[in-house]
Amino acid sequence: MKKNAPFQEKKQSAVTKAKFNTSREQMHLPGIELPPASPAIWPTPGTLENLALRHLLAGDELRQDSFEATWRLAAIVHSLAGKGWPCIVRMVSSQGHARPIAAYRLDIEAPAVQTALRRHWVGVAA
Repeated sequence: MKKNAPFQEKKQSAVTKAKFNTSREQMHLPGIELPPASPAIWPTPGTLENLALRHLLAGDELRQDSFEATWRLAAIVHSLAGKGWPCIVRMVSSQGHARPIAAYRLDIEAPAVQTALRRHWVGVAA
C-alpha cells in the first residue's frame, strides 16, 4: 500500500498575486483614442438577473441577507459581470452572521454600463 504524499501548502505565484489596474484612464495614451466600449448585455426580463439589475440600476446595495428572491446572489452578480455589468463589492458585517458578507453596488462608471445605458435611454449608438 502506497503512502499519501505529505500535505504541501499551495502558494500563489507572483503572476497570480499581481493585481492589474486597467481603468480607462490608465490605459489611455496621449494621441490614441480608445475604441468605444461594447454595451453590456441586458438580462432577459422576468429573470433573477433582471430583478437584481433593476435594483442595482436604482442605486440599491444588494446583500445576501436582504435579497430574498434567492440565496445565490453571488452567482447572479457574477453572471451580470460576465454580461458587462460589473459590481463594486465590499465586505460588511451583518447581524446573525459570524463572518462578513458581500454587499454589491453597480459600477456605474464602467464603459460597458455607460454604453448600454446610453443606448437604452437615449437611443444613441456608441
